[in-house]
Order: sequence, then structure tokens, then C-alpha cells
Amino acid sequence: MAFAYDAPPPAVVYNAFPWADRDAIDDERHDRDGSGRISLHWVSQTIGPGRGLETLFRALQHVKKPFQVHLRGRCRSDYRTRLEELFPSENEHALYIHELVHPDDLLNRIAEHDVGLALEQYEPESRNRTITNKILHYLLGGLGVVATDTAGQQEVAEAAGDAVRLFSTDDEGGLCRQLRHFARSREALQRAQDEALRAARETFCWEQQVPRLVASVEDTLR
Repeated sequence: MAFAYDAPPPAVVYNAFPWADRDAIDDERHDRDGSGRISLHWVSQTIGPGRGLETLFRALQHVKKPFQVHLRGRCRSDYRTRLEELFPSENEHALYIHELVHPDDLLNRIAEHDVGLALEQYEPESRNRTITNKILHYLLGGLGVVATDTAGQQEVAEAAGDAVRLFSTDDEGGLCRQLRHFARSREALQRAQDEALRAARETFCWEQQVPRLVASVEDTLR
């Protein structure tokens, strides 16, 4: 934007959620299957092709320790059938597809899982350079995160320490390694979850973003 309009670089304000939202987490289990398997969560308005889910399923074929995989969003019946056909259930992984919930309830459902999946693509360029709500919501929910290394998500990872594990888009081997990292060590998973909450509290929450926004407006008005 600065290059295109010959202007100063714009101030960056993360579209983060309030840390205070954690006070209302209900600690209920609506999604998980009670098996004790590590629970992966992915959310978007629409479940469809080109979202990294096919790469996820290919990676899971090479992960022997079973996971439960929870996808949340609107999904056409034909694509749901396709996903169920692709899913590697032979390794005792389990797939669950959930409808969308009210925005006020989304943090509750995110917080009951272990690892959030942010499988963004490099194209279009706007998706590469920006940060989606889901990765910020995962941090606020206290989840470890496995994410593609888009420019935006690299920025989150730099501030989030051990909370975020990166891999290249469509690199099923890289994704497999990051899933195995959590599968092999509950201590690593707990460390990632602790770091997620730290990052959310110190940087990626609305309370930390408000001063940036106010300062930017004041500077402009001056």
C-alpha cells in the first residue's frame, strides 16, 4: 500500500479478540469424542477444496498415533462425501464435521481442542500477507497451532514462540513432522498451549491493540 500510493507505511492493528472473552469460556465438551486422542480443530465459513484439507489428510496417512480431526463450517454434501473418502481412518484417526456456531460460542468450542490448524494458501496475495481470524482465535483459546508459512502467519509465529509450528503450503511431509511433534510429546503440546496464552495476552488481544489504534488516529489528527 505504501509503495502503490507513495505514502508512509500504514500502522498495523491486529483484528484480535478481547482477552476478557476468556472469562466466559464454559469448559464444556461438545465436540470431542472422549477417546483421549489429541484433538485437531479447523474452522472456516466454508469447508471446500483449496483450503489445505487434502494436504492434511495425506499427512495423516503417515502419522501412526491417532488424532481426532474436527472441521467446522458449511460443507456441501458432495464435498463431505469426498472428504470422508479421502480421510485416512485406517490409522484410527477420527473425522468430525460440525456446523457453524454463533460467534459468541466459537471460543468455547475452540478451547476444548488441543491444536488449531491454520492452513492458509499463498494465493491470492492478500491471503498471504494478512492474518486470518482463526489463528488469533486459536491462541486466545490456548491451543498449540500448526500453520502454513504465509507471510502473515510467519509474523504471528515470531511473536508466539513455541505456540506456532510452521510448514510450507502443500508440503505434506512438513505438516506430518509438525503433527508428529505434538503426537510424540505431551510436554511439547502443553508448552505450546502455554505459549499461545502468553502470546494472546501480551500481543494478540484487543486490549493490546486499542492503544495502537488510538495512537494512530491521534497522530493522523495532529
